[in-house]
Amino acid sequence: MVFSNQISFLLAFCLILTLVACDQANDSANINGFLVKESVQGTGGVFTENQIASPNSAANLQDVNNNDKKSNNEPVLSLKRKISYKKALACPKISPNGKFLIATTEGNYGIYIFDNTTSSLIGSVKENSRIGFNSYWSNDSDVIFYKEKVNNNWKVYTYSITAKQTKELTAVDHRTIQSLASAQDANDPLLFINENLQISKTTSNSTNSVVITKNQSQYYNPILSPKKDYVLVHSGSMINLLELETGDETSLVQGIATAWHPNKNGFIYFLDETNDGHSTSGSEVYYYNLSTRTSKNLTKTPYITEMWPSISGDGKLLTCEDEKTGNVLVYTLNILDD
Repeated sequence: MVFSNQISFLLAFCLILTLVACDQANDSANINGFLVKESVQGTGGVFTENQIASPNSAANLQDVNNNDKKSNNEPVLSLKRKISYKKALACPKISPNGKFLIATTEGNYGIYIFDNTTSSLIGSVKENSRIGFNSYWSNDSDVIFYKEKVNNNWKVYTYSITAKQTKELTAVDHRTIQSLASAQDANDPLLFINENLQISKTTSNSTNSVVITKNQSQYYNPILSPKKDYVLVHSGSMINLLELETGDETSLVQGIATAWHPNKNGFIYFLDETNDGHSTSGSEVYYYNLSTRTSKNLTKTPYITEMWPSISGDGKLLTCEDEKTGNVLVYTLNILDD
């Protein structure tokens, strides 16, 4: 069995620099230190060849519990609920407070918002636009950040669940959207992939940026740590650890990292497999412990293809898509102490 690099290169393509957007706007207000304006026009967005399959016969999800036990006999990972929709769901992201969940559909179309306690759909954003892959939660679990290509320019928007209102952020670089969504203030680092596929750093109150990577690799999908001192970076099929201030880099493990654990020294990632070099034949979710430099398979379910995991702000819930069925799976998570 050969490990597939297909998803790695897909992500690299999705995160390559295209155009710098965010025109200055009048009639603006201030949200979280960024200029915004009421404006939602145009269609289009990031082209992402979504790898979710159409729904088929669902796997038997009863008793899907990881066999590895904690000392108190609680499973490390146990199925809590399954979220289904009339369309296949992909790339789910649970809100920091664990109450909501967003996902996109096949072809990266739209952002669908679910109540994570009832599994019911409570809203959607631009169902006909390819915006779902690059969507992220704010720290308060009320705002969804996403970007869209309008008239050949990238624009960054926010959608508030409570206000049901969409606003455009101006004077921001669309490439920084992932770290922008979690920024607490104007001095927090914002990361992006530059035109040379290196990782650069800036802040919302600066017009300058600095390259923080030292190697000549081609990078994609940088994920800033909760303490904003380290970055998970991807190069080829490898996940590397980058120290933000020094640029020192350490190669860790093969796979796609999706989130840091919020209160432990580690992160979650997934690793897909292929039998023919073209289609995904399986995928598992792992936890990587940075203290011990060891990986733990959290799922161990050959009949479920778990991909794109996300984790709640308290570290107690984990979500992922089942690529075979198009369902979103919600697990309770109990990581052993580091």
